[in-house]
Amino acid sequence: MNPASKAFLVATFAALTVGCDADVKSALEETLRDPDSVKYEEIIRLGDRACIRYNAKNAYGGYVGVNTAHLVRLSGGSWFVESDSDSLCSTLMLERKISVDNANDVAEAEVLNLLKEKGILPSAVSELDPSADYPCKDFVEEVLTLSRLRNEAVDEGERSLWDDKLSEGMASLRLGKCDIASLQ
Repeated sequence: MNPASKAFLVATFAALTVGCDADVKSALEETLRDPDSVKYEEIIRLGDRACIRYNAKNAYGGYVGVNTAHLVRLSGGSWFVESDSDSLCSTLMLERKISVDNANDVAEAEVLNLLKEKGILPSAVSELDPSADYPCKDFVEEVLTLSRLRNEAVDEGERSLWDDKLSEGMASLRLGKCDIASLQ
């Protein structure tokens, strides 16, 4: 490819992607004390996840140093700042978060199917609504929390601990029991 064609393609790509990060930037800026002061260092997007490395001013007007915000796209399409820290911002980190999201979705579907199978929830229910009131709700929330903790565990020992507790919870659900004390 000749240099003129290459330059044209680079300029076209840059022009097309200029506004692509406006939605994640806007979500982050809504959480900042001085959104006009933000200096972006890096933005990585992968599916429904994003991370932003940035620096912004604090209440005293001084820059605080580079932070990382991890964002997740909500079902309505808007972005939510999930955490703000000095953690890594990398494709690998986003891939891990997506993997955890997927594992959590699978676990929730399994619990939902068990609740329907045992007649605890009507078969027409398509998702667990946190605001709904249904039998075993506290127990189900505890089981899902155990599942999330297991899915987010980094080392095998921690994962094994959560696996054991989760197995107990799922066994109770399979029996149609909702004894939250059994998970303590």
